[in-house]
Amino acid sequence: MKKSSLALLVIAAVAVAVVASLVFFNSPESATSELKEPRQETGENPAQTPANTANQTGQANQSGAVAVLSGAKCFSRLQKATASAPYTVDEKIKLDISGEKVTGTKSGTQIGPDMTNGYTGTLAGTYKDNVIDVLYSYTVEGSQNKEQEEYDVTANGLVKKRWPLKDENGILVPDKTQTSADITYNSVDCSTI
Repeated sequence: MKKSSLALLVIAAVAVAVVASLVFFNSPESATSELKEPRQETGENPAQTPANTANQTGQANQSGAVAVLSGAKCFSRLQKATASAPYTVDEKIKLDISGEKVTGTKSGTQIGPDMTNGYTGTLAGTYKDNVIDVLYSYTVEGSQNKEQEEYDVTANGLVKKRWPLKDENGILVPDKTQTSADITYNSVDCSTI
């Protein structure tokens, strides 16, 4: 096949993909009242551009933006025990998001070679620019604690930014001078929690 024929085939394939995505993103099936487009600093109205819409699952659109969350949303993570991390962790998060206000619950269990415990508590905080910043007030083995938590909203759920913690006036807060680890939570149907 000649190079010019191959180039024409590639151009045609790209054109078909663009048209298909425009049709999908403008279809009634892809619309939802729960998802809104994130604010853009450019001042442009993102609703006027078909490429700046998101589908019902909150997946990233063509520009890489993530749909804004609203209403009841649920997430879970299951970390299986390994040689380097010998604890199985099963966590569930249920959030109610109204504008920038976030409330909800988080519960989980840890099962490992030297301990097994469960924990449950409430979440309260804010949601802005695809970041959820909450205070987690929880009880574990009869002990009450408070921890500041930060989650990035992604196309498939949440990513908790896990920094080492330090105590500030009885609240565990992230030490953002240290390196963080990412903990991924997948979006789930709230009826499963």
